[in-house]
Amino acid sequence: MSRPSESSLETAARDAGVIADSDALNPVGSYARRHENGLHELCIAPGPAANDYVFGMIADLGTGLSCQGRGRVSESADTLRFVFDGVPNCAIDAHYDGEGIRLSGKVPPQCAALCSARATFAGLSVLRSGWSRQDARRVRARHAAKGVAEGELLCG
Repeated sequence: MSRPSESSLETAARDAGVIADSDALNPVGSYARRHENGLHELCIAPGPAANDYVFGMIADLGTGLSCQGRGRVSESADTLRFVFDGVPNCAIDAHYDGEGIRLSGKVPPQCAALCSARATFAGLSVLRSGWSRQDARRVRARHAAKGVAEGELLCG
């Protein structure tokens, strides 16, 4: 079944399984990206309603440069919207393809409250490392911040 803005090539690729069907993707699980300066982590667990999830996110950009927060995430097609707890107007959209999540390069200035100086969630990119709620529950806070204790489950 084709979508209004989808080309026949996209429809054929989706039907053949070459590209993922974004309508059938489930974001629950864990995501990570290890790099020379640290480890970014993201967990997504089921929330109270359909297409509603809870999340925890850590951006580790090097010694003393990090962001950490949690909240609710909703999905619409291949877009996830992360709304952080405790920080009014801090919401970040991200692209989701079933294997990875890439946050927008534009982040509201209010989100800086979740980060150390010079750190940001902007452009964060992570790949799937686990597919289950149990995998999501392995992600723990690395420091105390915004109502989260160090070591606390971010998707508990």
